[in-house]
Amino acid sequence: MFDDLRQQADKNLEEEPKENNFLAEEAPRQESRRLLGMTAPQRFVITTMLFVWACVISFFFLFVMDKVMLF
Repeated sequence: MFDDLRQQADKNLEEEPKENNFLAEEAPRQESRRLLGMTAPQRFVITTMLFVWACVISFFFLFVMDKVMLF
């Protein structure tokens, strides 16, 4: 049983052509990593602006509720 498997495996290995042509293969292309069509620096600017707006709105809310005083 195992001898038959070994013989079949040897036949399959002999039948496969060995190609060492590595130049013909194309390298896999990297997909562009974009979220909503923006690059990483653009996303950083947007998130920074949102963070600043959240801080400003929070400060004004606390100021209106008299939880924070300017002087």
